[in-house]
Amino acid sequence: MLSQKIDAARKAKPTSAVAEDRKKKIDQLLGELSSLLGLRNDIVHSPMVIEKVGESVFATFANPNVKCSYSSFRRIIAAPRLQALATRVTNLAKSLESA
Repeated sequence: MLSQKIDAARKAKPTSAVAEDRKKKIDQLLGELSSLLGLRNDIVHSPMVIEKVGESVFATFANPNVKCSYSSFRRIIAAPRLQALATRVTNLAKSLESA
């Protein structure tokens, strides 16, 4: 699981291959990535449905792993925010690659 891999990387001690200040930067970036895991899980485990309400467009995700017998859980993300999320994740990935 991704969350377990992130936790393991954050628990690793600095070594000669990974200096302490570099490790701190990596840990900070992994923390930012960890904050997105709940959102990521809903997105990757759900079909995306595009909805238009008036002039606004939304991406809707209903994670089948998060439900109760009386209702379903839907995550609704406005199209511009979904694009911003994709940009944030791409920038985090680039920062981790260069860290």
